[in-house]
Amino acid sequence: MKKTILLLILIITMTTGWAIKAEAVDNIMTTFESLYPGFESASIVIPAGYGGFTWGSSTKGITKNYYSVSGYNTGITGNVGITSRSAGQPVDLIMQSATPFTFRAADITAAWNLNETVTVEGWRSGALVYTQDIVTSWNDPQHRFEFGYMAVDEVRFKSLPMDGTDADLAASGAYIAVDNIQVPEPSSFLILASALLGMIFLGGRLKLKESC
Repeated sequence: MKKTILLLILIITMTTGWAIKAEAVDNIMTTFESLYPGFESASIVIPAGYGGFTWGSSTKGITKNYYSVSGYNTGITGNVGITSRSAGQPVDLIMQSATPFTFRAADITAAWNLNETVTVEGWRSGALVYTQDIVTSWNDPQHRFEFGYMAVDEVRFKSLPMDGTDADLAASGAYIAVDNIQVPEPSSFLILASALLGMIFLGGRLKLKESC
């Protein structure tokens, strides 16, 4: 009986520890602060593999204060966020990974417009598996959006050139600012699942021994 209690305490302690670890990893954000050049810039190259992702060719970093009155300033929480620099074309900001990931949430803000619709797509092995439209304005006080796209290998942020209402700021167009991308580490969930399965298995064995 004493061994049973000790084993149960050990299992609960291990499972709780892994759950805390998984929750902490779940809250990890991909930010772009390490790209800050020390001055204001509208076209910072994002290195291949940054944050564990491949970034679309039109996806660039931009500093928060490059335009002081814009969605870049209101939507980027640090010094640097990302945007698409394909002028006159549909915004198509892309992040890809060879390993499937969970795209949980991101800060998304229209750079120049009011009520701009952004379509956020999740792709898996070349097939569209998730899509969600969000509406954002350059001066929104809240620009955090939840998605929960599971096991995707590509996420696209898309907006049409003429979408939304021009807010009559320093520039125009359906540009967006993206920051604080929340992508949990898949391995933490595998570890937690293994711990839970182990608890169930050992619990069953303990019950079997007690009944014998």
